[in-house]
Amino acid sequence: MARYELPAPHLHEGAPLARLAAGQGESGVTYRTLQRWLAAYRRGGL
Repeated sequence: MARYELPAPHLHEGAPLARLAAGQGESGVTYRTLQRWLAAYRRGGL
């Protein structure tokens, strides 16, 4: 579910992906991973 929850602040509030990735620390979700998830969401939704 993280794949849809982590980018939510970017989609709904315009939060920068870099800030979201920096806040993930030990979860291991990188900026590039967030970019890929966001691109997949935009292509096909949930």
